[in-house]
Order: sequence, then structure tokens, then C-alpha cells
Amino acid sequence: KICCVCGPPCSVAMQAFVTACAENSATFLLEVFGGAGAMWGFSEFMGIRFGENNNDWRISSTLVGLACLVRWAALRRGHTSEKGEVLAALVLQVFGGVGAAWGMLEMLGLRTNYPVNCHQPQVAEGATFTGIAAAWGPGFSTCRNTYPESRIFCSFVGLWMLLRFAGYLPTGAAGRFEANLTTFLLEVCGGAGALWGVTEVAGPAGYSLRLGWGDKNFGQPSFDFWRIFCAATFMLCGVRVLMRHRATRVQLEVSKSCTASIDDPVGDRVAAADCEMAAQV
Repeated sequence: KICCVCGPPCSVAMQAFVTACAENSATFLLEVFGGAGAMWGFSEFMGIRFGENNNDWRISSTLVGLACLVRWAALRRGHTSEKGEVLAALVLQVFGGVGAAWGMLEMLGLRTNYPVNCHQPQVAEGATFTGIAAAWGPGFSTCRNTYPESRIFCSFVGLWMLLRFAGYLPTGAAGRFEANLTTFLLEVCGGAGALWGVTEVAGPAGYSLRLGWGDKNFGQPSFDFWRIFCAATFMLCGVRVLMRHRATRVQLEVSKSCTASIDDPVGDRVAAADCEMAAQV
């Protein structure tokens, strides 16, 4: 219903519009940026992406992101493909789960890749630099490299996501815990990880939005800058998940009341109104 004067119909319409925009933005982040970021992070985890071929993988990750964009647009129009959804689940859940964990470790400063001589002058893109330019740089004082440990941790994450992809899911309380943990990994950590990854994909080596370990100052000033935006994204994605969880609980409670027998005619009318509201959630 279109109205010209602000009132209840306008409020409902505006709320629906804002909700749709927020949800489309979230799914775009998770399913489009997430696809490109998943390929970018997973390839480094596997050891097949490194400094010399980063630009080649930027092209591959961008193509994956474009394919995910086509899928995202098709889903908005109600078009689905069974085979396409299986492939999307592999990329977004398995690769994406590993990529989210891989990226979060780097954001938190737990995954570092300093050379053993990190305190000595280094060369990046033809220029010489020393140090990390007053950036946070966890691990720089000891030239720490935690890639081996990070790969072990992410291997367990990958096995977990692969079992889930294959349909081996726990049941009961363990199943509910696993489902919530998966949601946290893919939709909260995944949101921050998607932004973290795609900012490094965007642009050639040395000129990407977020610099990497092989760039000037080991990319640490750029890391600090993008940590702020990724932290905000992490919190927004967390709020989205919590709000959805709350809405689901409310809907379940109202659905239970719909199935209960109410002898009071007034109660019947209240229950009918509640059921109508639940159907609209």
C-alpha cells in the first residue's frame, strides 16, 4: 500500500524496505564477496597461492566473485539451479569456512608471516623499507611465522565443513550446538573474513585496497586500517544473526499457541491475530 502521509502503513512499508535492504546487503557480502574471499583465502591455506602468483589468483578470485554475483542476482529473481547450489555450497561453506577461519586468524594477529630477518631492510615493489611503520604488528618483535600452526587449525575447520557438506551432522543437543557454531563461523566470522579477503583481491600486488605480507612494511599499516572496518562488519553480522534467532524463537512460540486449543472465543480471536502475525515474520 502506497501512502503519502506518514502513518502506520508508511511505518510498516519503511520497516519492510529497510529490512530488505539490510538483508540484501548482508547476503551480497556473504555470498558475493564471500565467494571471492573464500577462493582467495582457501588457495593460500592450501599453499598454492603465494607472492609470485598472487595476481593470477586475483583474476581467479574475481571470476568466482562474478559467478557468485550472477547466482545472487538469480536468487533474488527466484531462479535456482540444483547443480549450481551444490557448487555454491562447496565454495561458500567448505572453502568459505576455511577462508573465514584463515582470515580471522590474520585479523586477530594470530597468523603472521614475517621473514626470519624481518628487522633488516626489505625490498617490496622496487623500494626499500624497514620495520612496520608504528603499526600494531603482533609477532614482529620475534619475526614470528605461524603459518604452519594456522594450517593445522584450519585443516580441522575444513574437515568439519566437509563432513557437514557431505551430510554427516550430529543430532540432538550436539546438533543444535554445531548448527549455531556453523552459523557463527560462516555468517559472522564469514562476513568479516569476506571483507578482509576481497580488499586484498581488489587491485594488483602493491596497490590493492589492503596490502599483504609481501608489500611495504609487510602490509601492517594497511592491516590496522582494515581491521577497523572488519571489526564493525563482524559486529553487524553478529547483530543480524542474533535478531534472526530472536525472530525465529518468537515465531516458534506463536506457532505453538496456534496449535493449542482455546475454548474462549475472545482467546480464539487473539490466537488468530497472533497466527497472522507469525505468518508475516
